[in-house]
Amino acid sequence: MSEDERNLDFLAVFHYVVGGLTALFACFPLIHVAIGLAMVLGAFKGKEPPPPFLGWFFIILGGCFVLCGWALALAIIIAGRRLKKRVSRNYCLVVGVVECMIMPFGTILGVFTLIMLMRDSVRQLFATEGRGATTPGPSHSVQASEDVSMPTPGVCPHCGYPTMVLDQRIAQPGPCAACAQTITGTPGHSQFSPIEENAAIRMLIPIGRSGWAIAAGYAGLVSALIFPAPLAILFGILAIRDIKKHPQKHGLGRAIFGLVAGIAFPVLIILLIVWAAGQGARR
Repeated sequence: MSEDERNLDFLAVFHYVVGGLTALFACFPLIHVAIGLAMVLGAFKGKEPPPPFLGWFFIILGGCFVLCGWALALAIIIAGRRLKKRVSRNYCLVVGVVECMIMPFGTILGVFTLIMLMRDSVRQLFATEGRGATTPGPSHSVQASEDVSMPTPGVCPHCGYPTMVLDQRIAQPGPCAACAQTITGTPGHSQFSPIEENAAIRMLIPIGRSGWAIAAGYAGLVSALIFPAPLAILFGILAIRDIKKHPQKHGLGRAIFGLVAGIAFPVLIILLIVWAAGQGARR
């Protein structure tokens, strides 16, 4: 099993977890539905009981929130199932975008999902599973398979402009689309440098980074909310271990940021609360 397949399996499990949590939290508006039913049935006694239309308002509004929450939870769980089967990539992309609006766990999961699904290797996994495993027959020639060329990301050595180059044309000289300078290459080698080796591009596009480091960075940003802080610490530790295990991966800065932010933000907020309590006691 490849690393992409393992990551997709992890994403599927996390989708099941987030879908279950979403369904659980969507049950809270049932309290408003119960209050609305009590208003409609006249359970509130007194000189001025609440009018029935207010009860219907609670019932309709609470019921809509519950149904929307359950529908969203079901969509997330279905996305996890399709990630597991490597089918319906576009559906998973849409769900990933929607998940980004569910702070904070949905945001982390959504960003992780979008990053994974945008990889070319993951696209090939979905395409292969979608077509099904096929065995080439005698009519399929080796030459036909060799004619298929895939785009390779590269960076112009003169201006640093990112571009996509076909594998079969990567050794041919040609002008850069940005600076118009000629880029040369020899068979088996190109003057284009891999995009993962360009530090400026890595700051803008999460390419070649550890997925745990990306998650640690986002969790560290929202660690001021206290409850994402343990996740930032956990993701930061996992990211550092992952980068040490795979030296070709980047993202150590994000991992350290998530680790430091996960520790610092809660400590600062606790100190602030203690200081405010001390000031109030003096008064």
